[in-house]
Amino acid sequence: GGTWGTYMGPIVKQGNEIHIVRSANTNGGLSSINRYNAATNAYISTASISYGNCTSSNVAYLVDMTSDGDGTVWMASFGTSTSSNYGLSKWSVSGSTYTCDRFWSMAELGGISFDPNTDEMYLAKRVRQSNAYNVNLERVSRTQPTTSLDTWSLGTISPSGSQTNPSSYVKPVGLDVQMPRVTLNVYCYYYLYMYSYCDDDRLSWMNVYHIDTNS
Repeated sequence: GGTWGTYMGPIVKQGNEIHIVRSANTNGGLSSINRYNAATNAYISTASISYGNCTSSNVAYLVDMTSDGDGTVWMASFGTSTSSNYGLSKWSVSGSTYTCDRFWSMAELGGISFDPNTDEMYLAKRVRQSNAYNVNLERVSRTQPTTSLDTWSLGTISPSGSQTNPSSYVKPVGLDVQMPRVTLNVYCYYYLYMYSYCDDDRLSWMNVYHIDTNS
């Protein structure tokens, strides 16, 4: 296999290649995209990034990336409601070049997925409910992803740390939807105090849900 390196982030498959976001540090920004042979894992080169209708700030704190078929990739950047820099971006991929086609500002976006059986698009968002942080699953369209067509509450995401409201230090960082099965990756990011805010033995885990699509 190939050498993957450090500070690796979201991964997508495009054609016969695997593309992996690489960050300059633990913040998870888009520093480069490494290309690898999907069969051998051998490193090919870095992709060329043309921001087009995005800025580099729009892809800071990347938490998810998914392919919408060969030639299109979507990226999610997690930010709080106090900033309009973060959200959802759509990219065209041609050979070794990524070009940003459009950006939509979204608060606390933590995942993107396309159901392979229905081709529907889904987003995971963290939302404040009273004194807790919940996650909503939204079905959206590709043309107007800021408008929810259906919404399901996935409930509160929380570690079992000792804080009374630890969910404020937990965020969704990856989504996979194959209805009625929904898989959400969760990350506790207050790592400086992991033994108070996060589980003692983990900083990341998977939650699996069964969605009633008729409700």
